[in-house]
Amino acid sequence: MNYAVRSSILAISAALATLPALALDLNANIEFDTNYVSTEKGNTAYVGAPARGATQNGRVELNALAKGINGDGFVAAKASFLAKRDSDVADDDLWVQFGTSTADLKLGRFEAADLFPLGRDTIVPFAGFDAYRAHLLRGRTGADVLQAALTVNASEAVSFELGLVERSADAGTAQVTKGLRPVVTVKFGDFSVRAGVEALKFESFNGGNTESVNRTGAALTGSYYLSNGSLNLNVAQGKNAADDKTTTVGLTGVIGALGGGVISGKAGDAKVNTVYVTYALPLMGVKNATITPALAFSQGSGSNTAEDVTALRVRINYGF
Repeated sequence: MNYAVRSSILAISAALATLPALALDLNANIEFDTNYVSTEKGNTAYVGAPARGATQNGRVELNALAKGINGDGFVAAKASFLAKRDSDVADDDLWVQFGTSTADLKLGRFEAADLFPLGRDTIVPFAGFDAYRAHLLRGRTGADVLQAALTVNASEAVSFELGLVERSADAGTAQVTKGLRPVVTVKFGDFSVRAGVEALKFESFNGGNTESVNRTGAALTGSYYLSNGSLNLNVAQGKNAADDKTTTVGLTGVIGALGGGVISGKAGDAKVNTVYVTYALPLMGVKNATITPALAFSQGSGSNTAEDVTALRVRINYGF
C-alpha cells in the first residue's frame, strides 16, 4: 500500500476517533488465490474467471468502519482500501449512511441488495456471456458516478430499498448510465422473499450523435435460512444489448463449510450452464485463517459456441 493511501487512512481514522459516541473498528485481511483454468477446445472469452493456465492474484484489504448514535438517529461510514497483487491500490467500499431505524440514506460506493445471491462465490465463470442476474445497478460503481440508496423499514419483516445510479458524460464520448433499482424484502420465520426491478438508460456518443437505449429487468429470490447457512432459489429476466430476452435461474447456497450452486442462463437462442462447488477448511488451526478449494464448470449451448470453461481455485483468507 503506498504512502498516500496509508496517510489518508490514518488521517480519517484520527478524525473519526475524536467524535463523541462513536464506535470505531479497524480491521484487515488478506485474500490470496491460486488458479488454474483450462478450456475443452482452446482459449476464448468468458466471464468471471482468470486467464487460461496457472495464475495467482490477491489483495490486502484494510477496513475503517465507524458509527455514531444520537437517540434513534445515526451516522455510519466505511472505507475499504485494497493493496493488490499487481502492485495497484484501490478502494472497495467507500460510503456514508445516515438516518433512523425507520429510514436511512446511503451515499458513495457500495453494493446494494442482492437479487441473485450466489452463496460462496469463490469462482463462478460463464462461458460466452454473463448470465443476467439483475446486478447491473447493484453497485460498487466507478469514478464520477452518483450512487445512492434510500432504505425504508416498514417493520422488522418488511423493508424497501430504492437505488439510484447516474454517470455524467465525459468529453462527449463516454457511455452515460442512468438507473433506478427498487427492491422489496419480506421476512417470515426462516424464510425470506426479495423482489426487485432494474430500469436503465444507456446513452452513447458517437461523432456528435447521441443514441439512447432503455433496458428493464426484474428478479425474484427466495431464501431458506438454516442454522449453519442458507439455500436460495433465484430467477431473473431482462433484455441484453441485442434486444434478446434473457432469463436466468439458479439454485445456490451455503451449508456449513460447503457452498456452491447451479445456474442456467438463456439469451435469445444462446444458453449457458454453470455449476460450482467450494469447501472452506481451517488453515493450520489458526484463528480467522481458512483455505477454500473451489471447482467450477461452465458450458454453452444453442447459438453460444464458446468453449467450455473448467476452473480450479484455491483461496486463502486470513483476517488480522
